[in-house]
Amino acid sequence: MKIRLVEKTVKILLAGVLATLLVTALTGCTAAAFGKPSLALEVQSAVSSGNVNVYLSDGVAILTGRVASSYDALAAVRAAARYEGVERVINNIYVIR
Repeated sequence: MKIRLVEKTVKILLAGVLATLLVTALTGCTAAAFGKPSLALEVQSAVSSGNVNVYLSDGVAILTGRVASSYDALAAVRAAARYEGVERVINNIYVIR
């Protein structure tokens, strides 16, 4: 019984990996993209509390969401501006007071 559970788990994990590879191939992502954290992860990591969404198009990063302080909003903007390929940042983050 335990062996079947392990086999099922392995099959599910393999299916997930294959699905990820398929999506990657279809969207044109390169393997190099996996070695670098995503822009959204970089921005969210810079924020101590709250949630920031990131939309990137043609070098313009649009930040939306809610954070607890103006410091967090500024940290998100700075993280986005440092990211390779971002030429401009539009800050639409709402600071909750």
